[in-house]
Amino acid sequence: MSNNLNELALLLQKSCSSQQWQQFTTYQQQLKESHYALSNLQIILASLRRKVGSQSLSTSIDIDDGTVKHWKTDELARVYCILTTQYYHSHCADALLGQLYTQGDEYEREAILKGLWLLDPKGQKSTLAIDAARTNIVTLFSAIGQLNPYPARHFNQEAFNQLTLKTLFLGLDINCILGLKKRLNSSMSRMCFDYLRERIAANRAIPTSIWQAINLKHTPVAEDFFIQFLQNKNPQHHANILSSLKNQTIPATILSVLTKSEKKHLQAIPR
Repeated sequence: MSNNLNELALLLQKSCSSQQWQQFTTYQQQLKESHYALSNLQIILASLRRKVGSQSLSTSIDIDDGTVKHWKTDELARVYCILTTQYYHSHCADALLGQLYTQGDEYEREAILKGLWLLDPKGQKSTLAIDAARTNIVTLFSAIGQLNPYPARHFNQEAFNQLTLKTLFLGLDINCILGLKKRLNSSMSRMCFDYLRERIAANRAIPTSIWQAINLKHTPVAEDFFIQFLQNKNPQHHANILSSLKNQTIPATILSVLTKSEKKHLQAIPR
């Protein structure tokens, strides 16, 4: 845990002005030395957007297969402060996240969800995260569902499938669901194929990333749709279908419509 704290602190320092960093260091010391009080931590968390700003990070780091490249400075600072409290005041760690999430504002909740893979590595707050993934607030949903390793690690199959479908429903890119390929299953494939057919029947736009969640082993009736959209002029549909085919056995009917270069590219990839 201390290594993670050091890495996050260094990244925050690089992303803040000298004045912002100086203001933040006073909080660092308070959190390490003071007697724990939830109210003190809440005051600090509420002030961080003003103290360190909400600019993009100047660089990024990956920790435990998770990335912070899409975080803002205030989000990084909030996760750091909560991690610090957990580390130096372990007696309160179990109840801490639930209280902070329930009582926090929208920015604090989003920061907690983005950092949940660091704040709750054992998945003890998976119920909180699954409930958050039911929201229709795009920013809050994105905090748990986009570029976040937590769902793939700790969501059960039903919850992970629902998160995938909700991502499509909200118009987001399922390529940003970390661990999707490993968690893809027959139920997910059928659900997403049904959603694809509903959109086509209603003459509505088709999410270009939907093909990543449809596997022809689980949903062979999708073959005709793969062929139809392979010939679609939209390059995003074409690219996502080819990307999807990289991870599955390709039927002869689909191979017959691929170009030589596409076949060569796909067949060279280990299955």
